[in-house]
Amino acid sequence: PGGAKPTATVVERDCAYDEFLQREATLPRRKERWDKDKAPLVEEEPPEDAPCRSWHGRWIYCRGNCSRVDFSDVWQDILGRDDEVLPSAPAGKALNLEAGLLSFGMLAQVGYAVESYRQ
Repeated sequence: PGGAKPTATVVERDCAYDEFLQREATLPRRKERWDKDKAPLVEEEPPEDAPCRSWHGRWIYCRGNCSRVDFSDVWQDILGRDDEVLPSAPAGKALNLEAGLLSFGMLAQVGYAVESYRQ
């Protein structure tokens, strides 16, 4: 057991990533804090006599020129008034659409697994 001790070997690391790590170590780790002496960014509120304030009251997003919108038909399946409903496509165009979708494999169809299960 009294043999010669192995000599210590020095390992040197030479990697291109080390340069990047050293550069990152010199950068500040935190963002600068907000200077308390700076004035906060506050946009001016519209005047109290703005016409829209009469119906919506004080609202943080108001800029003084709001427009009233009627959402009473939001749950109805229409696009605005009845005369604005889009016309349906002619039957010939619908068949062309289905053929085009089928050629791309995008047409919803009952697959083989479902058909075999039904039988």
